[in-house]
Amino acid sequence: MIINVNTIIIIIDNIERKDYFEIMTKPTQLLYHGTSFDNSSLIEEQGLLPKNHNKVYLTTDVRVAYNYAKLKTDKPVICIVDAIQMVKDGFTFEHDNTYAEWTTDNVPSRYLIQVMIESEDDLSMLSMCVS
Repeated sequence: MIINVNTIIIIIDNIERKDYFEIMTKPTQLLYHGTSFDNSSLIEEQGLLPKNHNKVYLTTDVRVAYNYAKLKTDKPVICIVDAIQMVKDGFTFEHDNTYAEWTTDNVPSRYLIQVMIESEDDLSMLSMCVS
């Protein structure tokens, strides 16, 4: 049986709407952003800022971030974002159910680590470390 989002919200609402709302408005894990090595220095200085969008796009899937970066460069870098600490520090996130992504206005560099991915083995190792 396939149910729509409104149905799931009603079901959750009957259980504990507050908990559901907290989960869907605050990331509860690390998030990832794929970019190019060419952007690394600027990201180190300024953090992640929206470029051609209104928000910074983040994902819960390290491979999605990698694939996005690979569309733009042959030197992909994965930014690992400590979204949990950002929430604790008052940053807000929005969840996009369509693409299972998170967005935020910016990510200061103190909340991220950049990892250069030079091979599929690097990506597999990173995936294992963060899962």
